[in-house]
Amino acid sequence: HQPHLTSYLLLLDLDTFKLINDGLGHSAGDWVLKEVARRVRGLIRKSDTLVRLGGDEFAILLLEVNAFEAQQFADRVSTALNEPARYEDRQLSIRASIGIAQLVHNVEAEEVLRNADLAMYEAKRRGKQRSVIFDDTLLTLASRRLRLEQALQNALKESALDVWFQPIMDAVENRMVGMEALLRWSLEGSFIPPDEFIKIAENNGLITQMGRFVLERTCMALKALLPVYPHLTCSINISLRQFTDVDLNEEIMACLREY
Repeated sequence: HQPHLTSYLLLLDLDTFKLINDGLGHSAGDWVLKEVARRVRGLIRKSDTLVRLGGDEFAILLLEVNAFEAQQFADRVSTALNEPARYEDRQLSIRASIGIAQLVHNVEAEEVLRNADLAMYEAKRRGKQRSVIFDDTLLTLASRRLRLEQALQNALKESALDVWFQPIMDAVENRMVGMEALLRWSLEGSFIPPDEFIKIAENNGLITQMGRFVLERTCMALKALLPVYPHLTCSINISLRQFTDVDLNEEIMACLREY
């Protein structure tokens, strides 16, 4: 054994599998899983191990490689998967996000798997179809996401979020012609960036409740402002989830009727 070499676990999750499964059926999904296994098996050595963990998730154990070699292997896997795949009369696109974690002495297997999983989800967060090597900052990020998710649930329950109204100006006549409603959240004295907490809300299903909150607060504000500014309008942002989770037309009309 060379002292500078260690072992790495790669966790591979397909980015396009659900689309293929839903669009073409489970037989196509099964074919893709077999094709992924075939292509990856063609890249590994006899000393390496490839397993399917379940669903569209695979694990690869690379023995006696360094971090650079593990990254290089992940890049080769991505390249191999990107090669055109023909299923019946269709050309399919197979892409994957890969998390890479080092096997460390005295660290339990479950912890190594968790580290690779965190790295894989970070790869997805960065835009998918890429690989990320685990480091301790990912644990910090995961801990922050968990804390913010729990705090956000409480904030919505207690209506502790703020809706700010940004003016839309007519630059020629220098007058306000409308507003845009923007959601803001302050936790323990610090503002949480909207792109961060909105992404959390989209991932855990809170986004529909959040959109309802913004709509209600906007209608409440317009009720007070319209007698003074009769031509005032206000734009709100709507998540795609609101179009599928609720009867959006009825929800908007009900809010307008109430205010």
